[in-house]
Amino acid sequence: MIRIMIVDDDEIICSQLLNFLKKEQNLSVVNVSHTGYETIDNYLKLNPDVLILDLKLPDITGLDVLKELSVKEKKVIKNVIILSGEANLINSVYKEKKVYRYFVKPFNFTSLLDTINEIFYTSYFDDDNFLYNYINNMLWKLQFNVHSKGTTYLIDAIFTAYRKQSFLYHTKKLIQEIAKENKTNTIAVRSAIDKSISSMFRYTDISIISNFFNEYYDGRKLSTKYFISLVVNYLNIVNEQNSQNKYKCVNL
Repeated sequence: MIRIMIVDDDEIICSQLLNFLKKEQNLSVVNVSHTGYETIDNYLKLNPDVLILDLKLPDITGLDVLKELSVKEKKVIKNVIILSGEANLINSVYKEKKVYRYFVKPFNFTSLLDTINEIFYTSYFDDDNFLYNYINNMLWKLQFNVHSKGTTYLIDAIFTAYRKQSFLYHTKKLIQEIAKENKTNTIAVRSAIDKSISSMFRYTDISIISNFFNEYYDGRKLSTKYFISLVVNYLNIVNEQNSQNKYKCVNL
């Protein structure tokens, strides 16, 4: 059970947040506070898992609360989600060790819930080196020439698309990003990737590809966009199966 503490002097926001978060069976709101000093006392007594903290309070600021908690707490955990109507305070807030994320009012409650999940969610592919080597090993199993320039670019493209999956809908931008990272031009990168995938598809038995991706592969020729989306989908499945998320909340 994730234990949440809400701090805001706006009682309407507190009530809306409370009603929204109460719908989650693996989440419990243990306290709602409206002032800074009240927050410090209640936080130290209750030791919540997540503190949702407004910056503008009637007695002291949310930053003052964070500074006080940092002094009194020996172990600093990034478990504070900041709320504020003043976007210009973002830089100063992120200097505080306990702050995990900042939301500018008005904010999306579902995004807030996603952030709470992130705090407790350990991804199987958190480590960049592990992810890169995993992709390299996948392509080796699919009988790519992992030493070719095209495959190297392809690994970079898959890695980047997995980390930022909006690139799956913008292959051109993805190729531009890889070209920029490798200090070359987009034509060279696209041509090398296309050649690498075409070569694999030509010389690898179709059953190997089908068995690797199971029902997610429909048997068609592998374009660059389609192949990268297949691999990213595969990585998403592996991540979901192997990640640790003891308290996953899903808003219904």
